[in-house]
Amino acid sequence: MTPFKYVYRYDLKFYIDIGDTVPNREIPSAKEQVETFKKLHRELQQQMVKTQKHQTKYYNLQYKPKEFKKGQLIKLSI
Repeated sequence: MTPFKYVYRYDLKFYIDIGDTVPNREIPSAKEQVETFKKLHRELQQQMVKTQKHQTKYYNLQYKPKEFKKGQLIKLSI
C-alpha cells in the first residue's frame, strides 16, 4: 500500500509522458520521487509500530482480566 493510499484511502495516479527525446528512457526526477516515497513509507511504518506499542502499553495498564468461579452464571453475547 502506498503512503498516499494509507492516508487518503485511494491511489494517486501519476501520468508521466516519456518522449523519445529522453535518453535511456529514464527520468531522474521520477527516480527521486520514488526514493522519497520509499523513505516516507519506511517512516510511516516506524511511526505505526511506535503508535501500536504506545497503545498496547496504555491498554495493558487499564485491562483487568475477568475471572469466573465454577458454577457462576454469566451472560454471553454473540
